[in-house]
Amino acid sequence: MSRRTGRVVLAGYPPDLPDLVSVRSLDRAIASSLIIAPPDLPRDMGNRATSWVDSETPISADDELWETMLEAVEAGGTVLRWYPDNPLATSTGQADASAIQEAGIPIELIPVVPDEIIATTFAGVWLPVQSRTMALVSSEDSSHDVWISGQQSEDNITRLTIFRAGTPQQVTAGGVFQPEALGIGGPGSENRLDPNWFESLPLFGQRILVTRTISQAPILSRSLRELGAEPIELPAIDIIPNPFPEQTEAAVIDLPTYDWVIFTSTNGVDVFIDSLRQTGRDARHFGQAKVAAIGNATAERLRRSMIQPDLVPDEFVAEAVLDGLLERGIDGAKVLIPRAEVARTTLPDGLRERGATVDVVPVYRTIPGTPDPRVIDRIDAGEIDIVTFTSSSTVTNLIDMLDGDASRLSSARIACIGPITEATAIQHGLEVSITAGEYSIPGLINALCEAQEEGAPDE
Repeated sequence: MSRRTGRVVLAGYPPDLPDLVSVRSLDRAIASSLIIAPPDLPRDMGNRATSWVDSETPISADDELWETMLEAVEAGGTVLRWYPDNPLATSTGQADASAIQEAGIPIELIPVVPDEIIATTFAGVWLPVQSRTMALVSSEDSSHDVWISGQQSEDNITRLTIFRAGTPQQVTAGGVFQPEALGIGGPGSENRLDPNWFESLPLFGQRILVTRTISQAPILSRSLRELGAEPIELPAIDIIPNPFPEQTEAAVIDLPTYDWVIFTSTNGVDVFIDSLRQTGRDARHFGQAKVAAIGNATAERLRRSMIQPDLVPDEFVAEAVLDGLLERGIDGAKVLIPRAEVARTTLPDGLRERGATVDVVPVYRTIPGTPDPRVIDRIDAGEIDIVTFTSSSTVTNLIDMLDGDASRLSSARIACIGPITEATAIQHGLEVSITAGEYSIPGLINALCEAQEEGAPDE
């Protein structure tokens, strides 16, 4: 048998809180040439350029996956296998570890944060510094798992219980009330942060529908999760970049001839700058052209490409961009607008009326997303608390997914990123209760938090 220079890493993650994995686990994941993981594990748990294989069953020497793993190891690579628990606490991990070691393949195991640590930390419970004991025991009268901190005593096993620890559905109370709750006894059950930091997060427990594209949704979802919410992703739109490459290339070549280039979205920036680079050009090719960005996110995306916008209006709508350009004088100017194939005509029409020559180049196309039946079922079951819309197309396409029946969203509050999106939602028969004052993702998040605070019961 040839000498193997690679290895297989078996690493665990908390199933409800995969972002609590260790730095060591992520380091191994980023360096891996192959990742084997449950199909529902987020792809940001590793290098997106790495090959991923979905698998929840033990790896056998008879499997095709075994040969794939072997090839990676013999080539000197690292193979990472994720488990929704400590590797050797799962039957799959036990079988994998035995088979891999028996084959003489180098192996490494990385543990996960224990449930009892997650439970106490997210419930704000103080663990005793001295004489701390932890044990998982089974109650005789239920399937209740109990762990004990401090002094082990039958008198105080269930003084405090925590159900679904560390999730937006966490409940902390006294006594046994759920079969799957963790029970706490000893001094640790008597000392807690008050109010509990986690259950006091501004969006705690809110189930929020995210309708952004599949590539943009994780950014909003991560922010919502950090504020205690449960984000539920249902991308209502998808992006097809550069549907007319000849037009885009011509605009790139003629770029130095324009007086202004106006970007109305981050998608427009990404596609146009990518096209610029594909022709061997960079930010210097803008020449003397000034640049306008409709909002802070678009402006920041330009700055990442070494382009400093000359105009970013205070209000992130086309009308504000138009006003800003008119103040600077636009008569006789040549203007380029790389944007979506279908969009409002307010900006180009307004510029032409004031004497500008305007070229609108469609650099991406917005198409409907693919419905997820599981999320649609949750909508129909009334399990969504808030629906977020970040553009008019997300409104239109989600309603189409619901067969044109806006009443299926009647149990949820509707939140819109700005007045244009709000107007579209109202046109579709939705009652909008939250509209961001700043028309951006941070502005939308702030509006959600403010709405939740206003609706919270008085102490």
